[in-house]
Amino acid sequence: IYDIAVARALQRHHFEQKKRDLELEKEREERKVLEDQPTPSETKTTNKDEDGFGSDFATDDEDDAHTSTLGRRDVSKPSIIEAAEAAAVKRLDENKKEVAAAEGSETPGDIAKVEEELVDTNDYTLTAQVYCNAGACCMKLNRFNDAVDRLSAAVHHNPSYDKAYYRRADCYWHLEQFSSCHGDLLKYQELGGILDAEHRRRKEVSKEKM
Repeated sequence: IYDIAVARALQRHHFEQKKRDLELEKEREERKVLEDQPTPSETKTTNKDEDGFGSDFATDDEDDAHTSTLGRRDVSKPSIIEAAEAAAVKRLDENKKEVAAAEGSETPGDIAKVEEELVDTNDYTLTAQVYCNAGACCMKLNRFNDAVDRLSAAVHHNPSYDKAYYRRADCYWHLEQFSSCHGDLLKYQELGGILDAEHRRRKEVSKEKM
């Protein structure tokens, strides 16, 4: 189930990244269109007079030509930008439809099939025994924290390994983690284990100190 959640999260991340890429592409196209448009010239035509000095004023014909040119540019530029925007929006809509179709394509049968493929069929009994024995060695050396780590690994590989719960309860007792000790002793009994007098006493004391 964890792997399925991760796969779905990666899929959503992929779709969101694709959306961002399309938005960036839209911005680049708009910027390119604006950069390609010629800007109106702000320089004025200077005419030489008879004395050789330049004039800062354009002629009436030149003003008319300049005004006509600006008019043509103002008409053409919005149409190009609108066309680019429409194309980008169309691609974004197509991508949204793609995402919606992909998200809705998962049927209960598909999910069940994925879950079946993710089921681990390996036998970890021997692995659990190795970790449990390693935990027992750590207990002999009074390294109870290390023992808890190894016994927890044994339980992880074999959740019905009663001896691992029994030994880990002893470690928790020495570490004065009474709530965990009580829980492991209960689990040991649920799995069919029988507590001796000392461990029955520890169970009661642990319950009082929780």
